[in-house]
Amino acid sequence: MNEILQQIIPSFDKAIEHATEAADFYDNYPHSLALSDTVKLMADIFFRQGKYNLALVNYLNVLDNE
Repeated sequence: MNEILQQIIPSFDKAIEHATEAADFYDNYPHSLALSDTVKLMADIFFRQGKYNLALVNYLNVLDNE
């Protein structure tokens, strides 16, 4: 089980890295559906990592964008 977790955690970090880059790109387009989708993806990843404060901030950002 620990081996699987060791493989998954770096994947989450890489996913956040890519999602952050995408969010920075889509931030140039106000009220962008793609931005909302990207920020929600980030929130979901943080939630799965147990980083609930970061997840909540991102979920609230999705609501602000819509």
